[in-house]
Amino acid sequence: IIEAKDSIYGSVLSNNSIHELELQNDFETETAIGLTKSKKIIYYPLILNEEKLGVLEIAFASNPSQFEINFINRSINPITLALKGSLANQKQKLLLEQVQSQSEELEAQAQELNRSNEELRKQSIALQASEEELRAQQEELLQSNNELEKKAVLLEEKNLSIEEAKTALDIKAQELEN
Repeated sequence: IIEAKDSIYGSVLSNNSIHELELQNDFETETAIGLTKSKKIIYYPLILNEEKLGVLEIAFASNPSQFEINFINRSINPITLALKGSLANQKQKLLLEQVQSQSEELEAQAQELNRSNEELRKQSIALQASEEELRAQQEELLQSNNELEKKAVLLEEKNLSIEEAKTALDIKAQELEN
């Protein structure tokens, strides 16, 4: 952002006015093709809908003709629109890159979530299998416990029978001794 205090560029933008600078002694200016001698520089504000986009600086080797000035004046709006379009394209490209990056990140997160879900599914299956195995073992233990209780009852009955038989034998043995 160019501020008014930042030189002629800020002044041109803040005042929204064209500024002409007369140069003395064939002042050398640097251009894309090298050094050239300039007599005049004209600064044009590039403003679109009150948005300050920049300053167009044009150097002239000689005083420009009225035709050249009119041509530049008619060209400022298309230049400003082209600059705005270029800036919008850059912004759109940056936003697209951000969206693509976020999309890739979301895709990676989705894949990780799918992996986690698959792992949880496998663990759930293993847990169900363990639960079924525990139920089967519990059923076996109940059956074994029931069988042991039946055997304990039978054993108790046999012990009683043996005790009764022993008592009867003891009685007969006493009878025989008497």
